[in-house]
Amino acid sequence: MAKKPSKSRLKAKASKEQMESLARAMDQFADEVKAKVDTAIKESAYDVQDTAKSKVKVVTGEYSEKLKDAIIVKHFDTRKDTIMVWDVGIDPNHEGVLFSKEATQYRVYHGYNRKEKDPRWEKKRYYLPAIIEYGTARAKANPYLRPALKTHRTTAKRRIVQAIREVTSRDYSD
Repeated sequence: MAKKPSKSRLKAKASKEQMESLARAMDQFADEVKAKVDTAIKESAYDVQDTAKSKVKVVTGEYSEKLKDAIIVKHFDTRKDTIMVWDVGIDPNHEGVLFSKEATQYRVYHGYNRKEKDPRWEKKRYYLPAIIEYGTARAKANPYLRPALKTHRTTAKRRIVQAIREVTSRDYSD
């Protein structure tokens, strides 16, 4: 025959002041955990940014520096009760991210090749970071963001765990 679960309960008597002190300590604990974890995530995001900038490989030098400058870290304000979100990515408004190229279409007239501008092909816009990160049918991929994130993934986890341990090991008694 199986044992029935115990219905024991913990009862404690506390004064109003003790309960208020406990509530203050719990609020302080939550705020400190949030702040420490947010700092750990922010530091890791900046490490990913630095590594990504060092891994950017662009054949043409004029776009290399522009793309390095376009790699940014930004934060998103979320709800008050959650940790801020830090994003490492490309600034879409940066001048080196989009580039236009005049497209010409080759047409054959009477056996001769001739470049002719066609209004349908006036200007094409290319998103350089995606071309470099993922490649195209003609260009080999040279990833820089994904390897940077992979490099710092375990370090970021360790920082977060360390931040939580720092806060939980503190004494919160008045």
